[in-house]
Order: sequence, then structure tokens, then C-alpha cells
Amino acid sequence: MLAYELVLENSKTNQESGRGIPIKKIFIENDNITIDDNSLDNYGYDETPNPVINSLQKNLDMPLDTNSNLNLPNKIVASNSSKPYVTIPGYYKAYFKKDQIIGELTLGDSKKGYFAKLNLSDLKDEIISADISFKMDTKNYVQKDQTLYEAYCKNNIIQDKKLLAQLFEKIAKKFFDYVISKDITFTKGNTAFLLYILPNNNPITYLDNDDSEDMIDDLDSFGNKIVSYPKSPTTGVFFMSYDDQAFTINCTEKDQFYKNLGMGKESHQKILLPNNKMINISGFNWYFLNLEKSSTIFPKTNGGIYHQLHSNYNTMNSGTVTKNSMQLHVICIKKTNAKLEVMINENLSMPKLHELFTDVKEDKIPKYAFELLIIKKGQSMIFRYYMMAIKSLLNKTPFDGDLLIKIFTNKIRNDYREWMANNNPKDAKEFFVKSEFCYKTLNHTNKLYKLMKEAEFAKSVGCMAREYVDFRKKTNNDNNSLRDILSKQKYDIETLKFVIKTIGRGIHLLNISKDQYDTILSKLSSVAPTSDIDDSNRKDFSYYFYMGYFGDNKN
Repeated sequence: MLAYELVLENSKTNQESGRGIPIKKIFIENDNITIDDNSLDNYGYDETPNPVINSLQKNLDMPLDTNSNLNLPNKIVASNSSKPYVTIPGYYKAYFKKDQIIGELTLGDSKKGYFAKLNLSDLKDEIISADISFKMDTKNYVQKDQTLYEAYCKNNIIQDKKLLAQLFEKIAKKFFDYVISKDITFTKGNTAFLLYILPNNNPITYLDNDDSEDMIDDLDSFGNKIVSYPKSPTTGVFFMSYDDQAFTINCTEKDQFYKNLGMGKESHQKILLPNNKMINISGFNWYFLNLEKSSTIFPKTNGGIYHQLHSNYNTMNSGTVTKNSMQLHVICIKKTNAKLEVMINENLSMPKLHELFTDVKEDKIPKYAFELLIIKKGQSMIFRYYMMAIKSLLNKTPFDGDLLIKIFTNKIRNDYREWMANNNPKDAKEFFVKSEFCYKTLNHTNKLYKLMKEAEFAKSVGCMAREYVDFRKKTNNDNNSLRDILSKQKYDIETLKFVIKTIGRGIHLLNISKDQYDTILSKLSSVAPTSDIDDSNRKDFSYYFYMGYFGDNKN
């Protein structure tokens, strides 16, 4: 199903395989270095969700590598494949420093010994040169009457499979001079880009030896005409390839694999992830496609997955006519080295989107609320609950409320000491705003904990603890023993009652005036539990205790 929808998407947009990042061609012919002078209008502008990429395209006439007008055929199917082109990685970064925006461009890889940097503020550069080795495809790409590799060697771009240090320095200076000649408008953020080093701008052809012997005049399962069946894996979409026999149909390979799927060569070439629409959220690559209008670009919100989905809904719902037939296709990909794992692949109809988001106000959505469910354990990140929550939201199935509270409680255990060390614990307040939003959203309720009397009791005790601790600090009666009531391993009803008794005893032992005594008693009475609770309940109510302590003392 995903493959079919990717074919439909790419048939409409005519995108090529690529990372969805800007590129610039640089030509070196007979030792003469020139910058591609074609304007962006000649190639075509491809809007993306990333304003930094959009800005770089316009500022430096740098089309995306997915642009079909580039004349840069690329049939690489794996990261370790031989490369058809000599490319130099680049990076743009702009940030605020003392209320002033600072921009810089870098080229190369400092870890490999070649690196160039241009400060876009003072236009000073720094270049460290080294020979760069390339694993080149020597036979499959042709330019006129010679292979592209031969053209590289003939023009001394590649010598002994290397781009020499002196040439890297010349390329960097040429590109920096070009950048300086442009009037760049800084856009805060960052993005990668690529320099394509080419012998000239002559057409490049890929020698396709991939045709199977079967010549069939028929339609495949995607509705496209079958001329032949492909033999190569898909480009960059490894979940539709035969590379790992454990995940293939009938453990077949090459053209037999695609023949079993009913996939002809034309369809095969269209199975590409639309990387020009990719949005990275929490390390995952997300693709949001309007199946009714493929030209739709959903702006990146920088607010987490829920914020992004809500914004996408508003974008689709902003037209003069909103069709119930409209669908939002949501794809989440986890990329690990050369492996791709499809985490989420869902179609959301417009009625379903209405149901999920129509009553939700944007200013009431905490940023990165669902990202609270990403668990950090040592150097590792656990995304299990995060993905469970998103799937629960999209399928509108309740998420186990007790499990949510357990997850939040464990996070509190890791962070509460840092919160208490801060006199203005903003992080703690944000945590409880986000956790409450997650609970209510995932359980389709306006109540956080179903008004359990035990939870209300625990929250009230937390409020008492906060009043007590603040008062002792204000009257210079702070000591180490004060922390004891805040660091219990478990806050069941018995422990909560112990906290109340400790506060009561502590008040009577303080050396304070009668007015101060009356003041703290009044404050404690205003937040104290209104009724007693049987202490036989051994359930842990730590979350609600700390909510009372760090929250705003409101129900």
C-alpha cells in the first residue's frame, strides 16, 4: 500500500531520488573553474517545509537535488555504492549571538582533514586542505563519447581516485567568492547542501543494463505499462527491495522479486520517498502528503508531532472549500545506517482530522508535548511509548492511563532534584502542563485523573509541602531535614499522611512570631485535603504529589 501511494505521489510531482537539499554545480574544464550561472527559474523552485532550505535556494540559485531538471541521474541504491559524481558536503548555519545574527558556510569534513569556512558576517574565510578519496563508478554514467569518470580524469578533477588538496582549496575559494557576490538574507537555522563538481554541463546518461528479458505489453499492479521488470533494488526505499531475503516474497531476487509483486520498471522508478517534503521530528523522518493536492507543502512548526499534525490540519482546512474526500497521508521512517523502518503509515480522512483537531486551539497546545514520552536511558533513547501514543492518537484508541502516569512518575524521579534546586522551576511547570495535555488528549477526557479522591489527596499534600518549604526558606529555617519530605521513594496514602504529620510538627518547632505562625497555618489550611482517606491503598501517588508541589495549586 505504501509503495502504491509513493508511486502515485511521485507520478504527480516528477521528483527524482535525493535528500531534498540544495545543490550547486561547479564546472572544472581544462583547469578552468566556473560556477553554474543558471538561475533558479531555469531549474524550478521546489518549496519545502524548511524555511532555511527555501532561503538558500533563492539566495544562491541552488535547486534541490530531487529536481528533475538537473540532468544528474543517480541510481545509487546503497550508501556504500560507488558514486557517479564528485561531491563536496556543505553546511549553512545562522544563529543569534548577543542580539546579532551570525551566519556561516562550511565545506568538507574536518574529521577527514579537509575543511573550509566562510563567516557570512565579516566575510573572512578559513581553509584546511587535504586530498579527498572517492569510490567512483567508472562505467555506468556517460557524457558524450566517454564515461563521466573518464571526463573527470581527463580534466584532472580526479587523479588516482582522489580530488587533490590544491583543487579543493580552489573550489572553496571560488564558491566563497560566488557567495560573497550575492546579497544573502540570513534565515535563522541550518541545513546541509552539496557542491557537485562536474567536467561541464553536457548531458549525462545512465547506461541502463537493468532490463529483464521479459518484454510484456501489459499493465502492472500500479496501473503502469510493463515494458520490462527491473533487476536493481529500489533507490533509497529499502523496505521494497530484495536485499534481505528474510523480508522478501518467496525469497526471490532481482526481476523475479518484482515480477511476483507485479511491479514494472516504470513503477519501480517512482518508488521514492518525497524528501523535499520531509520534516525531521525527534530523529524520525516524517512525510505528510495531501493525497488530493500533491503540491501542498506543510510548514515545519518546530513544536513536536502533535503541534505539526494540528498545523497540517489547519493548512488542509484553510481553503474556501474543504472536501471530505481529502486525505492526509502520514509516514514516519526510522533510518539507521542503511536500514529504513516504517514506523507509521496512516491515511487520515478529513472527517477524522476534524474529529481529532477541530476543537483544539493552537495556543493551548504545549510545544513538544508528546515528546515527553521519549525516555532517555543512559546514552540511549527509548521511543516505544512515543510511537504508541502517536498511533493511539491517529487511531483514536485510548492509551492506558495508568501506564501514562507510571511513565511520568519515572521521569519525575529522574528530574525532581534538579527542579528543586531551581528557585523558579520552569521545567517542572512545563512538565506538568505537557503531561496533563498528553493524558487528556490520549484518553479523550477533560479530567486528568477521573477525580480519584486519593489523587486529589496527594495533590493537596504536595501543595502543603510547597507552602511549608517556601515558608521555612523565607523565615531562614531551611535545613537538610526539610528535603526528607520531598524525596520519598513512594507516596502512597500512608506516606502522604506522614508528610502531613511532619509538616505539623515542624511548624510548632519553628522560632517564629505569632503573626507568622497564623499566616502559615492559614496557607496550609487553604490547600490541605478536605477529607480523610483510608491508608490501606498502597498505590503510588507520586505524580500527583509532585504536581501539587511544582504546579500552580489549581485543580
